[in-house]
Amino acid sequence: MLNRRICALIFSMLWVTGAPAEAERSLEYSWLTDGRITGQQRVEYRDDASQIAVHFSYADRGRGPDYRTEIKLSAEGFPVSFEAVGVNNTRARIKEVFANRSGTATWASDVENGSSDQADRSFYLPFNSAPEVVALLARALLADPDHRVDLLPDGQANIERITTATFSLGQQTREATLYRLAGVEAGPSYLWLDQNGDLFSLTRKHFVLMPKGWESSLDALKAVEGKARSAYYEQLAEEHTQRLTGLTAIRGARVFDSVNARLTPPSTVFIWNGMISAIYPGETDIPDDTRVIDAGGRTLIPGLWDMHNHVGAPYLLNYLAFGVTNVRDMGSVHKDLMPLIQDLDDDRIAGPDIHPMGFIDRKGLFAAPVGRLADTLDEALAHVDFYARHGYRGIKIYSAIRPDWITPIAAAAHARDLPVAGHIPAFVSARDAIDAGFNEITHANQFLLAFLGGGELDTRGPERFLVPGIQTGKLDINSPQVNDFLAFMREHNVAHDTTLAVIMEMFRNQPGEISPIFADIVDHLPVAMRRLAIMYEGYNQGHEPAFARSSDVLLKMMAKLHAEGIALLPGTDSYMPGMTLLRELLYYAEAGIPAAEVLQLGTIVPARHMGVDHRVGSIEVGKEAQMFLVDGNPLEDLHALYRVAQVFKGKNMYYAPDLLRSQGVRPFFDAAEASQ
Repeated sequence: MLNRRICALIFSMLWVTGAPAEAERSLEYSWLTDGRITGQQRVEYRDDASQIAVHFSYADRGRGPDYRTEIKLSAEGFPVSFEAVGVNNTRARIKEVFANRSGTATWASDVENGSSDQADRSFYLPFNSAPEVVALLARALLADPDHRVDLLPDGQANIERITTATFSLGQQTREATLYRLAGVEAGPSYLWLDQNGDLFSLTRKHFVLMPKGWESSLDALKAVEGKARSAYYEQLAEEHTQRLTGLTAIRGARVFDSVNARLTPPSTVFIWNGMISAIYPGETDIPDDTRVIDAGGRTLIPGLWDMHNHVGAPYLLNYLAFGVTNVRDMGSVHKDLMPLIQDLDDDRIAGPDIHPMGFIDRKGLFAAPVGRLADTLDEALAHVDFYARHGYRGIKIYSAIRPDWITPIAAAAHARDLPVAGHIPAFVSARDAIDAGFNEITHANQFLLAFLGGGELDTRGPERFLVPGIQTGKLDINSPQVNDFLAFMREHNVAHDTTLAVIMEMFRNQPGEISPIFADIVDHLPVAMRRLAIMYEGYNQGHEPAFARSSDVLLKMMAKLHAEGIALLPGTDSYMPGMTLLRELLYYAEAGIPAAEVLQLGTIVPARHMGVDHRVGSIEVGKEAQMFLVDGNPLEDLHALYRVAQVFKGKNMYYAPDLLRSQGVRPFFDAAEASQ
């Protein structure tokens, strides 16, 4: 799902009071979720287009923003005033105002406020913004000779023209130009402006904004945009990939033995043709024609796994920069995901191996924005066949699936050797879901519902967050109820995909503060990313103490699950996923799990769970060279995992600090600094 801070920064819209002047020109847009219309944007231009009113809203499983915004522009196209009021993506009420008076600007919202006396020709980027605001910024950038402007509260944006295409609707045609925008998000974003300079489209993964009536142009538009995105990531891969030809030796590395949870003395590890060909304790003779990487006593760790995300190309280098070489995709659009996997397999782009899960939900108001939707059980079973035939690694069931569909869907999946994971559907208990064929419970909040009356709840919407957040703090994790259910999970060999970091972020949310995922590393983040890391009003609004208590109990529960022998599968379900995965592992350690066992949870445990431990998950002769070097000893301090030097993935090697710099992130390690 789209991360909630990105939703707040890029998509939110608010209600304002007052009687606006009559619109001189208006534009109507459809907000599409995986091709379905789920929202709208209406833009009204007044007073020679210097005053703009925007209403933006969409519905997403009981969530979604709904606000109106009033904006006044200077003659140069920069915001002079901005006011927005309404509800954000979690339906919490918010208000934001901005004013620039003769170069002195002030701004205030529910999560931040500030001022600047150097605001001339600076573009205020609202915390709560609509797609139209991105178009306003694009037009200001295009009017600048260098296509570059300063942002308020901080940062700088730039724009680059990519290509122009013509789209048709009956006898009508519209010419639109695709632009790449940098400085607003953690990575580049794309938008289309038509021949009049009006916004034509804005894409955010499975969310797309299109002019009302032009929705049929979506496939053609995405084809052009997809080609441009692919070219960009192919270029990055070419710049940052070092091909390992011939024999490679990693000398003087302490190897983390993920099978036995121990660290070896310094050793020499050889790579030949993308495989680990030999491991010698201590020093050994190295042939003259060998490429030698001097580890200098650093720690060599098997590649990490992210067992829960919805993968897009912007995530890939962030994964590699933190040693993540495998990710399980828990639900994406098939026609978007398959080309991405093919590009990775063909070495055209750089990133981890993707292991796709087939996502199934029921059509309706609460339907998920990804995967394949079903009206009937027969249609759902046909989706199982589709996924099996197209190489998916399992089936993910979502919240709106009818309870009586679970058993036949699971039976069909198991008949094709596909495990079943996912949300516990609404009005179904976790125990009944396992009896019906679940092999895995997804998300810590979904797991907690097993003890909080989940079988009686409509968990298609926010209740699946609210009930665990409010009630878990009162849960006795050593009660017979808990112990019996854990024994039941163990008996049925059921694993838990925790996505702990994003749930802890939700439980410990403090509006205006940096997310706990990034709080310790915020100084390393680019300006745009620091803004995205600011928390805003969430599900804990009005229940902050209860949610905080629940976060403490949740950590204790994770330790108990691990002690009981139930497999914990680390997952992110978030953007900047490499960083988020490390925070996930740090939370495991905070829960009391020893560092060596935490590393097992990030390496060999998911490899075994996915049935690929014969080729990855540990550093052993005959396995693929998927591993990374870190400066420090993570068994003594897991924060060493941030200090990645080189990453090895088959026949390719990457220098992690350079990967981070390409994302605007200040590296946590640099060879030159380490040698001083």
